[in-house]
Amino acid sequence: MLQMRRGKGDCSQKAAAPDDERATPAMQADERQPLDHPEQVLRFVARFDRGDYWLAHEELEDLWLEDRTDLYKGLIQVAAAFVHVDRNNWNGAIKMFASAIGLLGDYPARQQGFDLERIRECAAATLDHVEGLRRTGSRRFDESLRFQMRPFFAGRMGEDIVEDVELPYRARRHEQDLET
Repeated sequence: MLQMRRGKGDCSQKAAAPDDERATPAMQADERQPLDHPEQVLRFVARFDRGDYWLAHEELEDLWLEDRTDLYKGLIQVAAAFVHVDRNNWNGAIKMFASAIGLLGDYPARQQGFDLERIRECAAATLDHVEGLRRTGSRRFDESLRFQMRPFFAGRMGEDIVEDVELPYRARRHEQDLET
């Protein structure tokens, strides 16, 4: 298993253009050879970055059920971890972040357009913080650790990739749970 250097890194960066000096190596893909991604992956990234973690998780669920790759499962678990963060459920967040880091740890630094090295680093930094919240009993999550996927993704995405749609029952029920 990959050993992570844990600690707060620059995980709060916003999306950078591929030629921007802030762009990660995953973003610096050759523009003449774009990576093809299933639409669900593009919607996952867009929903994750909007903070719709439950819906982001749902976007990848069918792809994961088709091929059962640890890549999709790990990304799903990163989104699920933030669902737990939003609920101040530190135990659930810790379990999901730790599992995601483990699942993504067997992949090279870059896989299918994702800069997994940076995603793992940001998940590990967030995990450290949440473990501290659990230890102290605090409910004050450091929002600078709420990272986005787009800076760590080389796929081409249109601005309108995610439309507002009627939520499926399971997602509506989840949203109701958050309100209570």
